[in-house]
Amino acid sequence: MHKRISGLVVSLMLLTGSPSAPKSQQKTATLVEANALPGCAGLDCPPWPMPIDVDVCIDRDGNYYTGIYRPWGVPWAKAGKRLLELRGQSVEVIVTDNDIRVVAPKVNARLQRMHNYRVFRLASCNVAK
Repeated sequence: MHKRISGLVVSLMLLTGSPSAPKSQQKTATLVEANALPGCAGLDCPPWPMPIDVDVCIDRDGNYYTGIYRPWGVPWAKAGKRLLELRGQSVEVIVTDNDIRVVAPKVNARLQRMHNYRVFRLASCNVAK
């Protein structure tokens, strides 16, 4: 019993220890483009409202980053709709190798980072890092 408790305490200490800082700290960026995609269509949709999927292009200090927001199919996932409302506005972002975290009033969305994702009107977004 004592070994289990010791193991549990050590595990909790390792998990709650100071997390390593992300490679890129939170910085201000401009949400340049955001395109909505329906999560489902026609008879493919469930009987409840579905959240929208959003493709996003962000300009941070002249570097363009693209990401996709693909929420679970639950009606309370509203970040996609809010991302669309932030087009052309400043947001706080944390860019890592795998994702982009967008933080703004009423929005805290994790975007999966995409490279050379060619769905945007602005040419700089189509060859984003």
